[in-house]
Amino acid sequence: MGAMKNDLEKAFSIIDKLVEEQLAEYGTPGIAIGVTDRKELLHLSTFGYSDLSRRVPVSPSTLFEIGSISKSFASIVLLQLLDEGRIDLDKPVADYLPWFQINSPFMPITLHHLLSHTAGIMTGTEVTMGATGEALSLRDTTATAEPGTYFHYSNTGYKIVGLIIEKVLGESVPSALKSRILRPLAMNSSQTVITTDLRTKLAEGYTRMRDDRPRSSRSEYVPATWGESDTADGSISSTASDMCSYVRMLLNRGEGPSGRLLSRKSYDLLTQKVIKPADSPDGDSYGYGLNVGEDEGHVIIGHTGGMLGFVASMLLDMDSGFGVVILFNSSGHDSRLDLARTVLRVLRSAAEGKPLEPHSLTEPSDVSNVSDYEGTYRSGSKSLRFVASGTHLSMDAGALVSLDKRGTDEFFAESPDYALFLLRFGRKEGKVVEVSYGPEWYIGESYTGPKAFKHPRLWDAFIGHYRTHNPWISNFRVILRKDMLLMVEPSGLEHPLVQKDHDVFGIDLDERSPEWIVFDMIVEGKATRATLSGCECYRVFTP
Repeated sequence: MGAMKNDLEKAFSIIDKLVEEQLAEYGTPGIAIGVTDRKELLHLSTFGYSDLSRRVPVSPSTLFEIGSISKSFASIVLLQLLDEGRIDLDKPVADYLPWFQINSPFMPITLHHLLSHTAGIMTGTEVTMGATGEALSLRDTTATAEPGTYFHYSNTGYKIVGLIIEKVLGESVPSALKSRILRPLAMNSSQTVITTDLRTKLAEGYTRMRDDRPRSSRSEYVPATWGESDTADGSISSTASDMCSYVRMLLNRGEGPSGRLLSRKSYDLLTQKVIKPADSPDGDSYGYGLNVGEDEGHVIIGHTGGMLGFVASMLLDMDSGFGVVILFNSSGHDSRLDLARTVLRVLRSAAEGKPLEPHSLTEPSDVSNVSDYEGTYRSGSKSLRFVASGTHLSMDAGALVSLDKRGTDEFFAESPDYALFLLRFGRKEGKVVEVSYGPEWYIGESYTGPKAFKHPRLWDAFIGHYRTHNPWISNFRVILRKDMLLMVEPSGLEHPLVQKDHDVFGIDLDERSPEWIVFDMIVEGKATRATLSGCECYRVFTP
């Protein structure tokens, strides 16, 4: 037992160093991390500041918004109602909310479909700022996939889950979450509604000052737009310690300190593998408000969350019995799940008595297959040259510019001239043959495909940069590359646009995607407005 304790203490030291690395890599203001097993809180550390301007450090009592981790709380309340015989997961939503409508040639949407993100409805843009408004907005949309067959993450779907909870119980979602989950788990610091009254108790949320481009290691942070929430998809604020109480209940399969919150049958429904998202990076499946997967042969469940100025990660190893919660008061942490997964691996090694070597998160500049990208790529009279040195890749832009790996064959260049988009390499038969930067397209010596492309002249009117006052959308760009129109998010994520009508486009190649964009208000050959899944965005002058 003593050796195990010593190994865990060494593991906690390694974990804290990992979090410090994350703090330095992202420049994030503050982080809180909690580690628990099935019995008790094992480790709690805080780093950085909850308020940068006043230099207030993060403390164990600092509240963070946990975003979409709230979805598992709502799922548990609905499953409690199932245990009580008050709902049927296979009944249509309209049985509980008679006013609910969506244009659909398919079978009705059920509670099961909402919980598993298989209802075939859009993600939601928060344009109405309320659950009922977001649900009503579906009346103007058409279902694009048979419910139960296609995963598409939907905040709107979970807002509807909350409306059903309120209808059945006759009380608000925040009240139900507090009485049915927070109080039984003694999560006494946590809050289930975000209002201005809570603002002085929360950490200040931060976002990147330059909101129109991928994250840089030199990103500066500014206070994020304030927002309120009482909806089931993301209204909970908590501390790392309180969240570890919630994690212990999940590790104990629904058993809390004062009894079961869920029957064993309902817990199994919560953590079932309903569907595997096509773009799941780790091959995880989705249950009810939780991702379910494997790592090194262990069953892993968890979820991440994002709010305006906050992100969070919760991950549990059901075999080793460890869980970790990591809370950030800044947005844009694309490696938050990687950090939590690495923490679990360190804990697993300690529990198994394996040698605990110093761990480090993968350096963003380390590229194992760096030689794949070497060479010169040309576009007319312009060219880009990439140089490999050890495990590092650089771009020759007059001077060598270091590249950070951001995804499979995707890189970010630390250069003002290449700050708006990611560099994306394309392969043919496994060999890298091309690279793009936004609308620019360059080919390597081994490229053998077509070099000239045609597109409808009308598309030229849609190319541009669009913004909205809605902070959840913020801005995006529409570009033309080769023969494809693309919508590009500030993070660098690209979505092909598929023309459905004269000025109406589906977003993404999968025709089951329920997202859409309409271009209109064309003046002197340029669209002034782009309506993104119901949110009006307008052309701006910046590139």
